Amino acid sequence: MTEALISAAQHVFSPGPLLAMLLMIPVSLFSGLMPGGHLPVAVVILGFAGYLDPWIAVTVIVFHMAANDITENVPSILLGIPGSRSAQATVLDGYPMAQKGLAGVALGASYTCEMVGGLIGAVALFLVLPVARELLRLFGSAEFFLLSFMAILAVAVVSAGAFVKGMLTAALGLAIALIGSSPIGGVVRANLGIDYLWDGVRLGPVVVGLFAIPEMMALVIANISIAGEHLDTMLRNSKRDVYRGMLIALRHWWLLVRSSLIGVFVGALPALGGTEAHWISYAYARQVEKGARETFGKGDVRGIIAADAPNNSVDGAVLIPTVVFGIPGSAGMAILMAVLILSGIQPGPAMLERHLDLTLGLVIIVALGNIVTTPIMLLFAPYVARMVTVPPHILAPIVVGVVTLSAFQATNSIGDLVLVLGFTALGVFMKRYGWPRPPILIAVVLAEPLEKYLWLSLNTYGVSMLARPQFLILCGIMVSLIAMSISLSKLQRPMAEPDRSLTGVESDRHPGEKIAEAVEAGDQLRPAAYRLREEGSRHRRISMEAIGEIVLLAMTGAFFAYMFWQSFSWPTGAWLMPRIAILFGIPFWVARLAALFRPTTDSRAEIMDTGFWLGSDPKGEWIRFVQISGWIVLLYVAIWMFGFHLALPIGVFAYLYTYGRAGWFLSSVVSLAFLAFIVGVFDLLLHITWPEPVVSMWRLSLF
Repeated sequence: MTEALISAAQHVFSPGPLLAMLLMIPVSLFSGLMPGGHLPVAVVILGFAGYLDPWIAVTVIVFHMAANDITENVPSILLGIPGSRSAQATVLDGYPMAQKGLAGVALGASYTCEMVGGLIGAVALFLVLPVARELLRLFGSAEFFLLSFMAILAVAVVSAGAFVKGMLTAALGLAIALIGSSPIGGVVRANLGIDYLWDGVRLGPVVVGLFAIPEMMALVIANISIAGEHLDTMLRNSKRDVYRGMLIALRHWWLLVRSSLIGVFVGALPALGGTEAHWISYAYARQVEKGARETFGKGDVRGIIAADAPNNSVDGAVLIPTVVFGIPGSAGMAILMAVLILSGIQPGPAMLERHLDLTLGLVIIVALGNIVTTPIMLLFAPYVARMVTVPPHILAPIVVGVVTLSAFQATNSIGDLVLVLGFTALGVFMKRYGWPRPPILIAVVLAEPLEKYLWLSLNTYGVSMLARPQFLILCGIMVSLIAMSISLSKLQRPMAEPDRSLTGVESDRHPGEKIAEAVEAGDQLRPAAYRLREEGSRHRRISMEAIGEIVLLAMTGAFFAYMFWQSFSWPTGAWLMPRIAILFGIPFWVARLAALFRPTTDSRAEIMDTGFWLGSDPKGEWIRFVQISGWIVLLYVAIWMFGFHLALPIGVFAYLYTYGRAGWFLSSVVSLAFLAFIVGVFDLLLHITWPEPVVSMWRLSLF
């Protein structure tokens, strides 16, 4: 073992891998900063794997994975846009902190957790490798299915007070994720007759539509920057806030270590990984941390610690099933496996014997990815945090342009943009009427392993899987969490008054700072459905909210009915999971519909989401809503007609110059930057195949 470790260190610190890491630092940082997605770097490297030294190819992929995860929290905290995998739960507390002018604190705490968690994951990988095979044999497909289901049901814990809505949207997300070709039975399920949906719903368009664009629309409608009234405080304290966040994270050392270990445990289970780890960690912390049930989701720094610590500890853990059993621990590990195979190395038990030095080299690379990247991000964090000060009419078109390109990478089809528009409409509707959106995202991510492991369990164990001790223990934990969530939802106090707490930050403020005042003002950022205007009677206001929810429930019920009816034409393996999702959701659908007609209904329950500003200028808000939504639709139509190269730069220029009042020079610079980005990255680097526009240049030349 010692000889292999020395050999691994010699290889990792040789010129080739070191140069590869140096080149990957800017790529990884930029990739993670892209809201709603990231550059497919691992896929690009896969194309060259056969020509690269195995140490260089493996270094590029593993280092990029570790470094990229550290930067994914930036859009989650600053823009309220979840990362593609590892920063989904971060948005729940990170974005409210940015709205309160505490973006620096959130970033400092997040980066510290990422680095410590990554190091814990690397150490855990080193210690567990000798006994990993025996540990993983305790779990079978039944336990993997239950762990995936537990991660989805984590919404029941983190949305206490909106339990019914959380469960219903989780069922809806699961049903949506099951659209398309079934891995069991080979049939196409509920694709609404649309060829694009044969391969299902992609994660990129879902993230962009549900979160990225609605958040930008919310900023424009409110006509105020993300930091709101706290610009002066944030600008003055941005650098100091980053170091405060670091100290606060270290003071909560037990939460940090515990959350990291949860990431190690869940990440070591095949095909699970980061998404499940940070939601389970967040849900558990919300239950056991003092006062967390009242503060999580409203800007509690402990929520960031619980969500971010597992994100990098899981990077070391997902390597365990990959190298020990040859079972990829995540999508990124599937690509790593392909690279190893193309390099003549077969992942699995033999790899621990014949290539132990390469296996241990992975541990060193994971640690280096965290050690090198975190100080860089901490150095630039005060400047990155200033993004929240950018006026919304300047920030919105730039972010919409970037996430549009991110979403297009799903299939390189115009259908990606149509799907974005559909989920944008759903996201705006849910955001406006106080329906939590994260459960849909969780369900879309976990639907595939959930269905696969359910089918394997039924075929392998049958009914006897219910008698497995491991299964019963996990089932007991799951039932206890749900029961606890239901009881807490009954005791949850209504959010009639602003919550003025910010656990972990207010108590650690510098002498003389007025953080409490900033928090008090920032807590006006409650979801729009729960910050109702004062004019008119309460009965009228609740009735208006009920009408919106009835429309949403009608759409959900119609989709459930359509999929259930279609399922009778599918083979057993294909209809099993869709029917489970629908039957799981129907009781919550009925409960929510009945609640709307009860006169005592109090819709001011907590939701794990962020909402719209509602001010005193409804006419202005409506005008800005029409402006931003109309521009987005016109932009996408223009892309379809004229292509990205022409429509996107001109569309961004038009918005900045017209609504942003940025002037022709700044508008031109941003527009040309978009064109350079499209040509440089997507044409020259990634060689993207663009769809043929309706009005192509050769047709224009005819005139």
